[in-house]
Amino acid sequence: MKKIRLIFSLVIFYSCQDPYTNQTHVEVPEGFKIEKLLAPMADSLGSWVSLTHVKENLFVSSDQYGKIYWLKMPGIGSKDSVEVTPLDFNHLGKAQGLLWSHNSLYVMMNDRNIQNSGLYRLFDSNQDGQLDSALFLQQLDGWGEHGPHGIQLGPDNLIYVIAGNHTNLPDNYTSTAHSPWAEDRMIKSMKDPNGHATDRQAPGGWIARTDSLGSFWEIYSSGYRNAYDIAFNEMGELFTFDSDMEWDLGMPWYRPIRICHVTSGSEFGWRTGSAKWPKYYPDNLPGILEIGQGSPTGIVSAAASHFPPPFNSGLFVCDWSFGTMYHIELQPSGASYTATSTEFLNGVPLPLTDLTFGAKGAMYFTTGGRRLESGLYRVWSEKNDQKEEKETVTKTLELRKLLDSYHDTSLIADYNLIWENIGHKDRYIAYSARIALENHGIQIWASRINSDTEFNKKVEYALAVARSNNNTLQEHLFNLLSQVESARLTHSEQLNILRAEALLIIRNKDLNTEILENQWLPIFPSKNQFINEELATLFNNTKNSIWVDKIMTLWSEIDKEDIKILISDSLAERSEMYGPAVKAMRKRRPISYKIALTSALSNYKVRWDTDLRNKYFNGFNEFWDREGGNSYRGYLLKILSNALNHLPRAERSKFKKISGYHVGKYGTNVLANLPVPKGPGKNWQIKEVEDIMKNKKIIPNYINGQLMFEAALCQACHRIQNKGNNIGPDLTQIASRFTIKDMAHAIINPNAEISDQYMMSEIYLNNGDRWTGKIIDETSDSLFVMLNPLTPEKVSKIHLSTIKEKKLTHQSQMFPALLNRLNEQEVVDLMTYLLAGGQNDISLYPQ
Repeated sequence: MKKIRLIFSLVIFYSCQDPYTNQTHVEVPEGFKIEKLLAPMADSLGSWVSLTHVKENLFVSSDQYGKIYWLKMPGIGSKDSVEVTPLDFNHLGKAQGLLWSHNSLYVMMNDRNIQNSGLYRLFDSNQDGQLDSALFLQQLDGWGEHGPHGIQLGPDNLIYVIAGNHTNLPDNYTSTAHSPWAEDRMIKSMKDPNGHATDRQAPGGWIARTDSLGSFWEIYSSGYRNAYDIAFNEMGELFTFDSDMEWDLGMPWYRPIRICHVTSGSEFGWRTGSAKWPKYYPDNLPGILEIGQGSPTGIVSAAASHFPPPFNSGLFVCDWSFGTMYHIELQPSGASYTATSTEFLNGVPLPLTDLTFGAKGAMYFTTGGRRLESGLYRVWSEKNDQKEEKETVTKTLELRKLLDSYHDTSLIADYNLIWENIGHKDRYIAYSARIALENHGIQIWASRINSDTEFNKKVEYALAVARSNNNTLQEHLFNLLSQVESARLTHSEQLNILRAEALLIIRNKDLNTEILENQWLPIFPSKNQFINEELATLFNNTKNSIWVDKIMTLWSEIDKEDIKILISDSLAERSEMYGPAVKAMRKRRPISYKIALTSALSNYKVRWDTDLRNKYFNGFNEFWDREGGNSYRGYLLKILSNALNHLPRAERSKFKKISGYHVGKYGTNVLANLPVPKGPGKNWQIKEVEDIMKNKKIIPNYINGQLMFEAALCQACHRIQNKGNNIGPDLTQIASRFTIKDMAHAIINPNAEISDQYMMSEIYLNNGDRWTGKIIDETSDSLFVMLNPLTPEKVSKIHLSTIKEKKLTHQSQMFPALLNRLNEQEVVDLMTYLLAGGQNDISLYPQ
């Protein structure tokens, strides 16, 4: 624990100029009022990403890349401005989490210098009413958009923190879940072909708790991708809002953004690449609500609001990408909840970051992030606050909490109660009981397991045994499960036992699937999609060619699927990041079920007949004609390459051609026959681009805008209206998030702000050489690096043994000065083309 000296600057009164200048129109429900209190960037206060309430009208906020600020809010109806006081002390700031508790300000600093990243406590050492000292409670090895994030005080008076999947676990941690984390998939993960999170392992993002002094760190929950914030409801139950991986859209392992009910020892199954766990795996928990696509940020309990029902209970959650805040209604359901979502407010652009409630029940929220235009808003209701009847604790919830308490091995546990609830019909109780059983030692209950044991108990105990290192018990449980007659089971029971059998094989290399064939062949194919996917994966090492015949017969019959994961087109219009991919997919959506079977079949080495080979490889042509996320084609190419590698060398060229490999890999050459700007160009500055666009003296030309999009090399890396490459973000709806100033800044200074997903790496070799590029894959012995985004097909292989060091770099893949060959007319044409999203919008192109 390190002590830090603080230095405070003077109070500054910001007149805020006019916070309504360039005001985003924000829609709120009838009976609610909204006002913009402050435009931070207009007063050089940065782009705000965190906010917390202290007392009365006092709040604290932080710039993503700079200072922390005290905020004294004016009363509702007042003409006064927000009083802003910067806290200037050493390097502290850049907070993605803030909490006022224990008469202290807790700060979760998220810094590129990871030695500074972590949890700090600022306090008043001499009781003069001023914070004057700080303790560095815990350094956390992580930074950026997937680094350490939100902080909340729990009902147990402990401090809970959440971190994204690029944050390592804290030193000397303990965990409420005893078993070590692992990837735990039958087939090795395919890493993201665009290089995102290729070096990240289980447990992914995590939630931990500590005391007011940070004297211990206990991992409470894990398996998240990149949840930003956490909140406790009135019953003391914890929730978070986890993110999707939008590049996975179209693939069977894509997981929508979702609300998660966070319980002790819970696991939510994020794994890198294709290895993400499906929600039906019994050794992880599902989200209680899937919302679709987006970028989850702040979350808060509605209990502190003075809003009318139903908005005074449940949760409010923020989506940064689509500028939408949702109200989440929670309904108790057994030991957990069901949930429904309603749009509470939205705006374009409205990059929501964080939110909280003040002493009088008004909502305050911030917008910003990634150096975008930032705002501080207040929402209140004109209706009377009518509290609904308070939720009561159900017996089922009480039981789960009691079982949760047994996760602490220092307590005396009721072993009979734990065993009684192993395999309980309520998934959350069954899960909690299994964690308690694992923590206290699986051998305690070994004598209770035999062939007559209730099916659900047998499966849950098998999961616990699989996660232990007891090979004898693993073999015993595997044999017991293999004797179960699968045809007598429900689909849900079949999925559970399949997972238990697979996990036993994964954790014990002496076990294999041979003795399971008689158990599962009679019921394959099933009417259930996920059972078929699991069986196709489970038997990928079989020597029995009947599996290929059966899977290919099923594969040939699939022409649709009914899984609904896409948001509406009207919502998609609000985001330049996700919107275009969502809308393109709706028109040409791939069948992920078919892709799942195609992926599984790519691992089958058993002999295929020629007709099946032809049918399988020809099937890839259907996939090339569909649309998905940025990594859609890259994953398909990995699947195809894997299948080709299992062919005799003499046949690979033939089937590569049949598969349409060239179309899948290269598409059309976006760099061929590029137009050339007329010029003369100049060294364009941001202000000059702003001015020339605002004075509207030059009439934009749509056709020339298209040509300049090519001439400035934009389409070499970006797509617009489904044309171009997907090395960088889709730009079809860039105007929904970026102002003209933002766009000019991003083009002229591409290194100033780089999303984590698009970062390159610097690789230092033992011989003194240095390589800079995008790591697109990593194996046990090599890195595969794309050195030039203009030639993404050229990938270099670097052996790990030759690497001295690798680290992320803040050099963008995008070249600077791309406007400098363009004259004034051409700049106006290009910028207008971007604002129009590649469409001939009559409002932007006057005739």
